[in-house]
Amino acid sequence: MIKTMWKKITSQDVDVSNSTVVPPVDK
Repeated sequence: MIKTMWKKITSQDVDVSNSTVVPPVDK
């Protein structure tokens, strides 16, 4: 359970960072 949660957090963390950098660059 802990491993799954950890993996989910890492995936979300990357998605958020990428999403934040994508909008400004695209605009």
